[in-house]
Amino acid sequence: MNIILTADKIDISVAIDLLQGDKQYNDMGAMATFVGMVRNNNENSLYSLTLEYYPSMTESKLFEICNLAKEKFHIHNIVLIHRYGEILLGENIILPFIFLSYHLFFLCKSCLF
Repeated sequence: MNIILTADKIDISVAIDLLQGDKQYNDMGAMATFVGMVRNNNENSLYSLTLEYYPSMTESKLFEICNLAKEKFHIHNIVLIHRYGEILLGENIILPFIFLSYHLFFLCKSCLF
């Protein structure tokens, strides 16, 4: 499992490379993701969001959430990239990649978690 907190724009290829580069998961047959973005639901007055975090607390909670998802949905591996700092309207905030082999049903449900 890889959890990356970054102020940089999210590069989807980084997550794919982390998953595909791990040889212990060569038998996996499916990958799912979604991209969370900054959206304007404040009557067109939003320009950006600024996310602050406490490193040890945030990392610990994200590992806890990912481990719970792994158990609940039979997930083999997760790469989670989450941004902090100033994020402009329309930019990506979060990118979870979920990797498993057996049941598409669990894969799709895990994206809703």
